[in-house]
Amino acid sequence: MASAKMKHIASLLVMGILAGTANLAIMERLESIRSPSLLIVLLLITCAILTVLYYRVSGKRLASAGFLASLAIVSVISIATFTLILGFALMSEYSAYLFVEKVESASNCITLSEEDMSRMPFLKRALEKAEITGKVIVEIDASEVKALSGLYGRCVVYKGEGYLINVATT
Repeated sequence: MASAKMKHIASLLVMGILAGTANLAIMERLESIRSPSLLIVLLLITCAILTVLYYRVSGKRLASAGFLASLAIVSVISIATFTLILGFALMSEYSAYLFVEKVESASNCITLSEEDMSRMPFLKRALEKAEITGKVIVEIDASEVKALSGLYGRCVVYKGEGYLINVATT
């Protein structure tokens, strides 16, 4: 008897994971019409189809209370799977941008040493571009964001001119 319950639980777990993964793939394909209500409807439909198929194959009755409980469990597992996979995907798409803008007055600005500039070549390149254009936005790596930690929202002096340094992450 315990073996049958374990098979049932394992089946519900697998169906939930399949439904969550399938819905993530479907939502990716329907990128132009993404909406929370569409996601919920798709999740419920996918979970219901998988649960009905499971009950048909296993010979269990669809009219039982166990069917509704199974549908609820598959739905919760599906939502958790969808959320986890989406979260991991978004974590891997971390982006950071460096904003450098020339300011009128260089008062209260920090003077960067040659050592600072050699330690942060990305900042030097951005300052050189901002020297010509007045302001620049460049994408930088996560490790470079850490190197700028003391300069967010501060003014720095480069070749006698003041530049405001800001960082945005997504």
